[in-house]
Amino acid sequence: MQNELAEILIKNKLLKVDMEVDAIYESTTLDGTTKVLASGIFMIQSIQEDKEIIFKVISTHDGHNRFIKVDDISKIDGMDPERFALVYNIQSDGSKVKVGKRRGRKPKDR
Repeated sequence: MQNELAEILIKNKLLKVDMEVDAIYESTTLDGTTKVLASGIFMIQSIQEDKEIIFKVISTHDGHNRFIKVDDISKIDGMDPERFALVYNIQSDGSKVKVGKRRGRKPKDR
């Protein structure tokens, strides 16, 4: 996910605490010598905004706490971040989507 998109989603309170995210994290193998990339499902516990945005998350599988960066997030609530943003009329670069002309009949009460 892009940093600009994450800032807009956090500002609009669309990406907040207790949301479920899929992320890639660094883990060790069983012998503990090499590090590999793994993916998992996490719940956001807190969001730290300094020079970069860092999420403190807890795994839904084993309960381990981890810190992940914005670039490591692959899905938000089961959707790609760009698709999640489009649901709320936000483009992947953080700008608003131009809403088109409404089509069809007007309601009689207007």
